[in-house]
Order: sequence, then structure tokens, then C-alpha cells
Amino acid sequence: MNIMKTPLLVVLGLVCGLGSVSSQEDARSRHLSSKAAAWWTFDATLRDEVKGLSLRIEPEHLINREIEDQYSVNMYVLNVPILKIDGRDNWRSFYRWGPPNLARGEMADELDPPRAFTIECYLKPREMFDNLSKKFQQRSLVLRKNRLKGGKVEPQWAIEIHKDEKNTHTRHQKRADLVSPVTFEMPDGTTKTQKLAGRNAIRQRQWQHLALIFDGKRVSLLIDHQEAVAMPGPGKGAKLLASQGKGELLLSHTFIPKGGRHELPPGERHLNLNYAGKIDELRISFAALETSELLPLPRVYKGEEALPEPKKCEEYASIARKHLGLLIEHGVDVYGPVHSPLIASTLDPDTLKMLEMKPPVGEGMPGTGDTYRSPIGGCNLTWMRQTLRAMRALSAVTGEKRFKTHADKAIKFWLDNCPYPSGAWPIGEHGLWNFHTDAPVKAAFRPHEPGTHMDWEHYWQINPEAVKKELILQHRIHIFEHRGLMVHGRHGSSLGHAKSGGQGFARFPGLFARSWAFLYSKTKDLKHLEWAKDQLDVMWKTRDPKTNLTSHVTYPLADEPGGHKPSAGTLQMRSVLGFLEAVRWLDSPDEKRLFSERATVLGNAIIDSSFGWNPDRKAFSRTRYNWVSRTDSPSMPWFVLKLWERAGRPARLLNLLKGIADERIEKWRPTTGTDSGCYGYMIISFVQLHNETKDGRYLEFARRLGDFAAENLVHKSGLVVGSSSFRYYDCMYNIQRLVQAFIAIDYPEHPEVEKLMRDPLF
Repeated sequence: MNIMKTPLLVVLGLVCGLGSVSSQEDARSRHLSSKAAAWWTFDATLRDEVKGLSLRIEPEHLINREIEDQYSVNMYVLNVPILKIDGRDNWRSFYRWGPPNLARGEMADELDPPRAFTIECYLKPREMFDNLSKKFQQRSLVLRKNRLKGGKVEPQWAIEIHKDEKNTHTRHQKRADLVSPVTFEMPDGTTKTQKLAGRNAIRQRQWQHLALIFDGKRVSLLIDHQEAVAMPGPGKGAKLLASQGKGELLLSHTFIPKGGRHELPPGERHLNLNYAGKIDELRISFAALETSELLPLPRVYKGEEALPEPKKCEEYASIARKHLGLLIEHGVDVYGPVHSPLIASTLDPDTLKMLEMKPPVGEGMPGTGDTYRSPIGGCNLTWMRQTLRAMRALSAVTGEKRFKTHADKAIKFWLDNCPYPSGAWPIGEHGLWNFHTDAPVKAAFRPHEPGTHMDWEHYWQINPEAVKKELILQHRIHIFEHRGLMVHGRHGSSLGHAKSGGQGFARFPGLFARSWAFLYSKTKDLKHLEWAKDQLDVMWKTRDPKTNLTSHVTYPLADEPGGHKPSAGTLQMRSVLGFLEAVRWLDSPDEKRLFSERATVLGNAIIDSSFGWNPDRKAFSRTRYNWVSRTDSPSMPWFVLKLWERAGRPARLLNLLKGIADERIEKWRPTTGTDSGCYGYMIISFVQLHNETKDGRYLEFARRLGDFAAENLVHKSGLVVGSSSFRYYDCMYNIQRLVQAFIAIDYPEHPEVEKLMRDPLF
């Protein structure tokens, strides 16, 4: 297959995802039975099999680098192993919020049954008709097997989801028809197509098992082992249309431009008919399977099972010490020609090797955040930063210099070696320093969600010129003027090109101001001070003057297409904290007061709206609020704590914090759905509350949280993992925060630990 002429992979990565669904018999063998011809398990292992063929997975660093240039705009192609079937490529793509999945495979006659067959899989449609073209939101193509003959595409069989003609609400339709056309070849050489249609047979956002079965006489379509529709076969001697040496299996379908390598059947050219959802366990058997032989009914994990009481942990910091020691010994870059002290963002705790693909997690379990954000195959300073800060803190409390030494070496290597040629760093949520190529991934991962929350002071001491260049480039590639405001676009150019548009999130004006206030403190260049003040203007001038709330999107503006109304959110709170952090680098008392007063007004508006401040009673009406959202993002109570630290430590915010904490102590229930980020942020918050109030209950609760985390989130190797269901080291789960929290429990009032806990961002 010519990889340079396969546009299918591009759009598929955006719309089609893979799920993880367990069977009722987890121990059932997944090896090929005598009847199975092919089985794709989609579990990122070598268990995807096609009978009689040799399969292997190509390492990411061997993939043709030209892919990067061709599909750079999509950012979903890198780090994707290719499944080889006797020399033919079988693409593995991945969905924007999901694990790897089969996109397309070319083959000869391997999947042509001699007569009877069974095609089965699990499906979970996200939205029934999530097509790019609303004009054609009538059906989506889930699976299709084609014969390629004489330059033409001839469908052999397909699994499709069709719109119920009586339902006018296409995007949010809860049920739809499951349709399966099958083309048979008759003994006289003619062909007959039979179309099975199960009315309202497929359900949205639910796992269902489906099976298409032909026993030689009858064709049937089953949903969850129950027959949805059946019809007699086309006649005696019929068999599935043969590939005649060249066929293809596709998951989903996509727009193929006119003049592309493949021609679509009549009426489908230029259409986008993508299946939007998840698929798992695609199995093709050369027999009409009985119900007892089918893949078992799906059992969905809910992810909220209660955890048993853990044993009492005696020393929490030792967990952090073991974990960080393993990262230094096994987690560093040893993969390309240049070995470095950089820490991989993902590791398999069993092998202590870097992950090349993420395994799926159970449905309903805390996912991997936006999977494409996690820098698999390398590292990103945005996510490595907190690990290195934990190393420095551990050295301070234990006296072991090796941790601080390694952290400093890693930062120095990054500053000296890792920028793009323009000087910009591959940081933010999508940056990647590739360990195999020893270079930033320049084409597909642009500077995105800029890493403005870095430890600039520390980095300046090591390489001031690199820091200065990065901070100046951040202004160049992200900031542009719009209606008298210096707004930002969150996508930048790795080549250093100036920005002129793109959506901007409200967390960045304050973070940019923090960065440029720091740069001003070093250069005394008034231009840098003006850059910081411009960002304060963005938030202040776009606020609602009645509520002082701003939108969570600063560009487009609220009154423009694509704009959002003012609201209370954590994105805006990150900007507030950035403005308050900027104050320490300003010279003029007037400027300090300007930043401090305006940021405090904006921050209080968010807190008051979120927690129902009653000005007459001078009290908040509610404290019930999840302390931390899953994976990488802290929730509003964390930002209450950070605002309290930086806005003069007002008593009303401390009282609110104590109310939230007391409610958490009373009502918190440990479940398997609690991941490392949840534990980390909550533990640090309770340790800080203990330090401020001297209330022993808060430290006792932090230890209780630590006991559950130690029992359920520490692998036998000693590596801290993401969650009870995702037992891998992955920085996107904010494991680094939990590691910091383990240190904080044992050394709550150590100056370096207190400094570590005060860090407000990521």
C-alpha cells in the first residue's frame, strides 16, 4: 500500500475511536480458534491476529517520517505503529480521545470465507451521524470489506448505521437502524446483494455486541445475541463475493478526493460518512457460529467500585524516593543515538520501558485525558517539570544530592538541546521531544497551549539566553492585535512565524503576563512590561462590568461568532493567579497595585459565583464541590486555596476552604475511579490547610488519602501509576503531583516542601 496516497488515515483519526469493553468471561482465550480467520483485539499488544499470516508491529521510530510532513495539520499520526501482514501494511490510527484502532488493511483472499461466515464486534456509537457534511447526515459506515478490481471498488459486505427517517434530530438521535448489505456470488457468475436492516437496533453511547452471520442458507444480524433481522440467502451454492487476489478492509469511511487512488461506489464520491464512536474485538470466523460461540455479551466497568480499607503506610516519602529513583535509573532517554537525562512521559511499570502506544482503560474508568496530548515516545518539559521539582524537594528533605543533580542535568540538557530551530520550545500540551530521533517533532505538534507556567527563575540561572529567546518568541508566535486588544491564539509556529488568529483560552493572558513580567525584571526593557500589561487589559476590558466575570475564551470575543458568554471557570482562575504571580517582578508600586487589585476583583467574582456568596449574610451558600477533576486538571477548591495564598489571605476564603475540607472529610468515599491527580491535589491541599490552621484532622485525612493511594496506585515495581484501571506511569494523570504529595505528608512544614506546595499551576 502506498502510504503517501492514503488520506483515509487523516480524517479517521479525528472521528473514530477505540474503546475497551470487558467480557463476562475475562479468562476466555483470545487466541484464534479453529473457525476464526482474523481477530483484532485493539489492545496495543501483538494479539491482533490473521490466521496463517505473520504479524509484527513496527516501532514508532521506523515509521516513514514523510508522514509527518503530509499530515502535519492533523497532529494524530505520530507514534502510530504499523501492523505488518506478510509485508503488507495494516494501518493503526488512533482516535482523538481514544486508544489505537485499525484504520485500513490491504490483503488478498485471506478474509474470503469458503461459504459460511460470522463477522462480529462490539460497538459504542458516540453520535450517530457526526459527519462533516450536514447534507449527508443520513448514514455512517462502520466496517466495510471491498474487492479492488480493475481500478474499481466493489463492496463485499458492510456494517452501517442509518438514520431513522421518522427522526429529524440527526446528531442527537438515541437509536438508529443497523444495516448490513452483503454481496453474494452465484454459481452462474452473477451477483446478488442482500440488505439486512434492523430498525432502531443500534443504541447511542452504549456498548453492544453485533454479529453478521451467513450459514449457507440464511443471513442474520444479531444485537447482543438477539436476532434483529434475518432473511433467506440468495440461493443454493451462493458464497460471498471473492476478492480475486486484492481486497481491503476498512474501519469507517471517509472523503476521498476526486482523482484519488481509489474510486468510491456511485453516489458516494466526495461524501464524508465517518463512524463516530468506539469499536472493539473485531473477529471474523469462517463458520456460522452458534450463540454460545460468539464473543460474550459486553460487561461495562463503571469505575466507581468501593475500595477496601488499606493498610496503614508508615513512611510516605519512601514511595516518592523509590519512584523517582526508578525514573532516574530506567525512565531516562536511552532510545536514540544521543542518551540524555530527560524523563520519559510514559512507562510500562512491568518492563520499565517507554510506552509506544497507550493501552485502553475500562469503560467508565478515568481515561487518559486527551490521549493525543500525552507525549508518548518522548517527553515534554511542561509535564516533566513537576517531576523535576519533586526531585529537588526530595534532595532538600533527605540530603540525597542525586535527585537534585539529575533534575538540574535534565533542565540543562533541555535548554541546550531541545528547542525547534526557531528557538521556540516543544512545550505546552502537544509538544514532544522524540527520544528515538533526538529532535522535537516539528511537523505535527506545533507549539500549542503555550507553556507559560514554567520555572523561569530557575531556568534563567542555567541558560538565560535560551529563556529570553523563548519568552520573546512566545509573544511573536501567539499574540496579535484585534479590536484594540493584544489577544492570543493558542497555536503557534515552530518556525517562529507571527500569529494572526486562532482560538485563545482565558488561562493564558495571566500566564503570559507572568512570563513577560519576569522577563522585564531581568531586561528592564519597557516593551516586556507593556506586553504584560496588554494581557491584563484583555481580561479587564472583556469582563462583564456587572459581574466582573470573563469568558473562558478570550478570542474570539464574546460578541463575535465562536465567542462565549462570561462565566465562572478554572481557566479564568489560572489567569488570575498568573497576574498575581506577576506582581513580584514589577518595580512600580502603582503597577503592583494595578495588577493585584484587578486580579483580585476577577478572582473574587469567580469564587463568589461558584460558591454562592451572599453579600447580606457575608457567607457562602455552598461548599459542595469536587476538589479535583480527573486526570490533569485541578478543580475550583484548589484555586480557592491558591487565590487565598496570593490575594492577602482573606478570612472569608479560609473559612470557605475549611468548609469544603470538612465536607470532604465527612463525605469522601474511596473508589476505583480516583486517579493519582485527584489524590495528589487533595493531599497537598489538606497538608497546606493543616499548616495554616494547625488542625490535626486535616493532616490525618491527608494521611488517610495517602494510605489509599499507596495501596492502589503503587505498582509492585515501585512505580506510581495513573489509576486502579490504568496501571501505567503516564504524566497526564498528574502522577508527579501525587509523588509531591507523598513527600509533603512526611515533611509538611519543611521550607522546600512548602515552596513546592505553593506552586499554583499544573
